[in-house]
Amino acid sequence: MDKLKVLIVDDEPPICNMVQRFLGMNNYQGDSASNGKEALSKIQNDHYDIVLTDIKMPEMDGLTLMKLAKSIKPELIFVIMSGYGTLDSAIECMKMGALNFIKKPISIVELIATIKKAEELIITRNVPVKMKPYLIHIDKELEISTKDLNNNLEMIVNYLVSEIKELGCAKLSVDNITMGLYEALSNAIEHGNLNLKKEISRENKIDVLDSFIKEKMEKLKLPEFANKKVKIKYLFSSDKFEFSIKDEGKGFNYREFLKGIDQNIYNDSLNKGLFLIKNVVHEVEFNDKGNEIKIIYYHDQEEK
Repeated sequence: MDKLKVLIVDDEPPICNMVQRFLGMNNYQGDSASNGKEALSKIQNDHYDIVLTDIKMPEMDGLTLMKLAKSIKPELIFVIMSGYGTLDSAIECMKMGALNFIKKPISIVELIATIKKAEELIITRNVPVKMKPYLIHIDKELEISTKDLNNNLEMIVNYLVSEIKELGCAKLSVDNITMGLYEALSNAIEHGNLNLKKEISRENKIDVLDSFIKEKMEKLKLPEFANKKVKIKYLFSSDKFEFSIKDEGKGFNYREFLKGIDQNIYNDSLNKGLFLIKNVVHEVEFNDKGNEIKIIYYHDQEEK
C-alpha cells in the first residue's frame, strides 16, 4: 500500500507544522491548508486519503468543507479537530461521516489511534458489486475466542462488511458500519471478556494507556480470559442490516452509561466507542445484562 496522504486544515500554522512533522515521522505524507476554501481547492486538484480539519476558520469552516469535499470525493476520510466544538457539532460531524472528533489541544495518542483506524478502513475498501436487488435474506452466526478475535480483528471486520460492499450499499453506509463494528468488537474484547477498566484524564493519558495495553496483553495469555467466546450474528433483510455482538463478560449498566455519554464526550477519556457507535448507525440496542449489543442500519435511511 502506498503512503497515506493527509491534508491538515487549520488557521494556526504551529498546529499544521506539528501535525505534519508527526505524520512524516510515521511514514505518512502530509500537506496543509490555512482555511476550508484553500483546502477545497487542493482536494479538487490532488489526491488525499484523510483530511484533519479544524471547525472554526476564516472563509470556510470545517463542517462546510467536509460537506462540499464529500460531495466531490465521498471516499475521503475526515477527522475533526477543535477547541470550540459543542456536542451538537460533534454529533453532526459523526453523522456526516467523520471518523473522529479530537478536542484541542491535540493528544498525539488519540491522533495516532485515529490515523491507524483510518488506515484499516482504507484497506478494507473494494469496488462493490450491485447485488442488493436480488437478495432477500442472509442470516449468519460466528463464534470466536477472545484471543483469536483480538489477533484477527481486521480480518473479521473485513469479512463481516464484505457482503455489504458486494450488495452495492452507499460508501458512507459501509464506512459507518465498519467503524461501528470495530468499536463494538473491541469493547467485547476489552471491557467484556477481559474486564479491563480505563479511567483517563489528560494528565495521566499516556501512563494509563500503557498500563491498559500491558494488562490486556497479560490477560490474553491466561486461558480463563483468552478462551472466552464472542458470538457475532449478522442479519440482512429487505429493510435493514443487523449485527449482534455478545461477549461472556459481566455486562454493565448501559442505561446509566448512555445517560451520561453525550455530556461526557468532552472529558479527556479515550473511550469514545459507544458515542461513536450511537451516532454513526441508525439504532443501537442492548440486552438486559449489558453484554450484548445490536447495531442496526436501515436501507431507506442510507446516505448516498
